[in-house]
Amino acid sequence: MRRLLSFVPIFLVLAAVAVTMLLPSSCANTTQSPGGGRKDTIPPVITWIDPLPGSVNVPLDATISITFNEFVTIKDSKSIVLSPPQSKAPTAKMRARTVIVSFEEELLPNTTYT
Repeated sequence: MRRLLSFVPIFLVLAAVAVTMLLPSSCANTTQSPGGGRKDTIPPVITWIDPLPGSVNVPLDATISITFNEFVTIKDSKSIVLSPPQSKAPTAKMRARTVIVSFEEELLPNTTYT
């Protein structure tokens, strides 16, 4: 029994050393932010548009849905250019990877919009 008790302090020291080796030795570095990786230079790709380009007989109160392969952001609705222009600018909303453009006034019949 005495022989067994003589190994207890050695075991406790070895266990303490093992625990300190497994745990990190310092806290997180709060003075420098992470680099963030390489800059994303590949633009998003349109995967779906509704209504499709060249569609005819689109309802006058239609909305346009443009789905991308990645998440995008809209800075403001002024970045949406419509030709021929309307008196009220169209509005845009985000829903996951889809931009939904809606019009404040009805589209004109027999008119091609770009």
